[in-house]
Amino acid sequence: MNNRLKQTVNWAVLAEAANYNARLLAANCGISHRQLQRLILQSTSKSAQKWLNELRLSKAALLILRGQSVKEVAHELSYKQRSHFSRAYKSFHGVPPSSPQSQATEQMSL
Repeated sequence: MNNRLKQTVNWAVLAEAANYNARLLAANCGISHRQLQRLILQSTSKSAQKWLNELRLSKAALLILRGQSVKEVAHELSYKQRSHFSRAYKSFHGVPPSSPQSQATEQMSL
């Protein structure tokens, strides 16, 4: 495994630049998709896709906290349908993105 990749500390920025797509992230890092899967599994004990989804939904909470609408956040994070984004958000955070509790919960966790 490339030692330079192991020392990369800004995985969240790289993931965002790759639009939370594992294959694109691997290509941007100059490694195979399978190498990326192994590296992420080794460092996080999560599959690459699960880790990327968690990063994406954490970013969503931050954007909602900053006052962006659910529609804007879904679009910015490249969800094809707002309803899919809302379901994923609720599944991950326990509250829908449009609820006042969502913003209060995120403020307490930051």
